[in-house]
Amino acid sequence: MVSAVGFRTNESFDLRPEGDRHGVRRPSGSRVSIRRAGLTLALTFLATLGMRQAVAAPFEYPDAVASYLRFSPDFDYDAAADDFLRCERPAVWRAASADEFKLTAARADAIKAMHVAAGRAEADGTFTLVSSANFGDYDPKGQRFSFRPFSVATFYSVVAPASCGSGFLPPKIDLFFENPEFVDGLPMEPDAAKAFLERRKSDRSVRVTLTVSVTGLRGDGQLDGKIVRAEVVDPLQQTAGALASFGQ
Repeated sequence: MVSAVGFRTNESFDLRPEGDRHGVRRPSGSRVSIRRAGLTLALTFLATLGMRQAVAAPFEYPDAVASYLRFSPDFDYDAAADDFLRCERPAVWRAASADEFKLTAARADAIKAMHVAAGRAEADGTFTLVSSANFGDYDPKGQRFSFRPFSVATFYSVVAPASCGSGFLPPKIDLFFENPEFVDGLPMEPDAAKAFLERRKSDRSVRVTLTVSVTGLRGDGQLDGKIVRAEVVDPLQQTAGALASFGQ
């Protein structure tokens, strides 16, 4: 399943990822949503539990679970072993579920894998989120477009694949931002802003790439994260570089 990318309101949008619009197939990931005052942003991310990259990887349900385990010292790993197998190793679960000896070994491996994932999340709990958002009107005095895409009510909702069931692993994990004001405004000189609007016509959508560090638990099925870097790009001129960058 490939999720859509883009803000959804009562308006009509083409919410397919750009690759799909041009007939390019992309790998599938679990569905992720961002909600803010009735807005829904659906995204597709492509990470796998226990398989971390050297750079910040996209944020998906397995990453959310690893971070959730990291900040849950009393989590019952033994009780969650079957959920983990159904979710992350369905072939192993099908082969072992009818054989108690195979199942005992598979559960032991699952418990080890969950501990490893939690350890890796502690070592590198930084992920990349890619979305699109609309900028507002231009302020000639401040020489910037109004652009505040996130708020304290913004969260990414990562939903478990159907194979996971609804047992001891959270069926849904929400990632909130501690510092949504991190992205504020789209600076641009007047001449550049005029040319930018003429080029974009009525389309005010830009692409936002966030680097987010997971910082802790907010509540049951909820994580806190801190935005440490953001980059805004014109999707029609991606090779031209960032329109604006925030953070290091």
